[in-house]
Amino acid sequence: MPRPPTDVRDRIVSTVIRQLRAVGAGGITLAGIARETACAKGLLNYHFKTKAALVSASAESILREREEQWVRALDVASPELAISQSWHLVSLEASSGFWRAWTSLASADKMTVRTVNIATERFSVSLGSSVEQILKHMGLIPTVTRSELGHLLAAVVQGLGLQLAAGANPAHLEGAYAALWAGLLGLTGPV
Repeated sequence: MPRPPTDVRDRIVSTVIRQLRAVGAGGITLAGIARETACAKGLLNYHFKTKAALVSASAESILREREEQWVRALDVASPELAISQSWHLVSLEASSGFWRAWTSLASADKMTVRTVNIATERFSVSLGSSVEQILKHMGLIPTVTRSELGHLLAAVVQGLGLQLAAGANPAHLEGAYAALWAGLLGLTGPV
């Protein structure tokens, strides 16, 4: 029985994501993707029209999945658990090749860079909402906007993730991550 078209599309995107994590956007070829997915190169063009559209769709997928993981990690009753789970994600992103993929996508073609920028903004907004909820459960209200909270956390996560991916000492960076959360408490007041 033939597979549904979305299955082929999903297999192609999954393959591109694996390759992005391994070699970055510059190392991806349509021939390599077709070979790994066991489909004709014409099928890639049928689903995505251009390599840029394929890479952009894969960027959207990897970044949407990341956002969902972060929201789940921060959507817990205990602030300590949220910090622990989110630090685990920082470490996982560094070891999984996520940052190799992200840096190559952030400097790819215009379509992909636009996709990355939109997804990064969405990620910041989601983090801001999650942090605001954590603070609310603690009986605190931020003295800065939700957007500022989200952008602050997203910027720190990005910086720490890139440092970890480059081989920095995880213990030092975990302490810096914990300090960020202590600093966030300084941006609050009672409800």
